[in-house]
Amino acid sequence: MVAVVLGIETKSLLVGEGAGSRDADKIRDVINANTDVEALIHIKTLYLGPDELLVAAKVGLPKDKPLGAVAGDIDTVERRIRAAVPTARVIYLEPDVYRPDTDPTPSTEAFILKSAD
Repeated sequence: MVAVVLGIETKSLLVGEGAGSRDADKIRDVINANTDVEALIHIKTLYLGPDELLVAAKVGLPKDKPLGAVAGDIDTVERRIRAAVPTARVIYLEPDVYRPDTDPTPSTEAFILKSAD
């Protein structure tokens, strides 16, 4: 009986549960609220334990920003995420240059199919 209860309680951890929609929205809002973040490019969350959430995100920052300033921005965003979502204990933020003209879903006109004729 104990094993069944433990299995039910920990099932979400076994299947890789991410943050709930409310916490995920808070994390996105915190990242996007930073004036130097040009875009939130990608984000993943994963519970590592009942009270430990991993947050991994790629954020677009100005390409001409000095490394020290980038590190300071990342530290600030991490502190704000932890304040908004206390279970977010492990945070990895990857700085990148945001390229809005790079469309991950190009139009169908971009595809050329060679005929077998």
